[in-house]
Amino acid sequence: VPRIAQEVGGLQVSLGIWLSNDTAYNEAELARAIPLINAYPGVIRRVFVGNEVVLREELSAAALMAYLQRVRDAVPASVEVGYADVWSVWLKYPELAEASDFVGAHLLPYWEGVEAREGDRYIRDRMRLLKKKFPGRKIVIAEAGWPSEGRTKRSSVPSPATEAYFLR
Repeated sequence: VPRIAQEVGGLQVSLGIWLSNDTAYNEAELARAIPLINAYPGVIRRVFVGNEVVLREELSAAALMAYLQRVRDAVPASVEVGYADVWSVWLKYPELAEASDFVGAHLLPYWEGVEAREGDRYIRDRMRLLKKKFPGRKIVIAEAGWPSEGRTKRSSVPSPATEAYFLR
């Protein structure tokens, strides 16, 4: 993707580094990602170091922060280095925001049982909450969406119609 973005010109991408509780896997991810970031510093503008790994309790906040620093030390200063997780994890571990160039927030009303028609309010409310908690910090919506099928969660009904409503 970075190569194609460079060929097309004017495109920038965000790169994700998957982390888990498997140290060998994490090292292999870093060994692939860091050279790629360094090869495309004008194209890769942001890197997500981990995705919900604290929520899944596969890494502690301290262990994740060590990975964030390793990546930051290895890539150009122009590349933003941060993490992505559900909004509540950021509130529980505010030190993650201090260790990140941005707050990568997952705002997923379906998983919290919110009605699709309340999804936009939910997202605005969570964004206000994060901006208040982390003033001056860039907040990036890393995930938002609605499923087209699956099980109902309280007032959240998955269907193609509710998915379309939410996305619109």
